[in-house]
Amino acid sequence: KEEKEEKEEKEEKEEKRNAKFETPSVVIVASSSSSSLAARFRQTRNRMSWPGVNAGRHEEGRGRRSVEGGREGRRERGRERGKEKVKKEEEDKEGKKKGKKREKKEKENDKEKKDEEKGAKRREQTRREKRRGKRDKNATPSKAEKQKEEEEEDKEKEEE
Repeated sequence: KEEKEEKEEKEEKEEKRNAKFETPSVVIVASSSSSSLAARFRQTRNRMSWPGVNAGRHEEGRGRRSVEGGREGRRERGRERGKEKVKKEEEDKEGKKKGKKREKKEKENDKEKKDEEKGAKRREQTRREKRRGKRDKNATPSKAEKQKEEEEEDKEKEEE
């Protein structure tokens, strides 16, 4: 009887041990703490559960081929960018005239921008001056001006 009980206990222990490795990869539970994150990868011995390795459907957008996160997707985008650069360079070589035209247009645009900025500055300046003029007409005299006027009056009185 004791031997049977020991055997049963051993079998139960083994089953528990094996159950750890057989947990499905989709057991991932959403949680905010980072410690649970580590725990969930420890409990799933399946590569699918690691984001970025060959992620399964439960973690879309993290596989190696996906455009957003994947290694190959990024490579592909890099290739496209490279192709665009090469195409532009070829255009410039092919038609120097085109390049010259483009330069001319850019110069004109720069000129227009500068003129616009100058005009804006000028308008701002005139606006400021107008405001100052209005202020001077309607303003009450400042303390310094009052003192000057009083001093002048005192001098005039002394002279008299």
